[in-house]
Amino acid sequence: MRVWAAVAGLVVLAGVVFALARYSAAPPPAGPGAVRLTLSRPGLPPLQHPYPGGAVSLNAMLGGGDVLIGMRGTAGGGREVRVSEGQTVEVPGGRLRLVGVWDMWRRDRDAVDVVLSTP
Repeated sequence: MRVWAAVAGLVVLAGVVFALARYSAAPPPAGPGAVRLTLSRPGLPPLQHPYPGGAVSLNAMLGGGDVLIGMRGTAGGGREVRVSEGQTVEVPGGRLRLVGVWDMWRRDRDAVDVVLSTP
């Protein structure tokens, strides 16, 4: 009986340690040449990252390595596009390549890493 109690205690302890590690985890630093985009906070508009051709933002995490990227050109107007990890898409005045998706346990730490290139 004591052995089962000890095993159960170890399993519970391991679960708590795992949960705390996942809860406190944050994405690693963005790689060289990459820009980190994060989700906006509740009640606020998406956080825009400006570049010479306009601005991009992370609008939603869709799961499975897919995200919704918002884009706006310098002349105005905007749209959203679904992008998969590793995919390159045209943005106003350039290209955007999605190089990393960080779908964290805490939603406030979700992020993506993108590389923006302009002609």
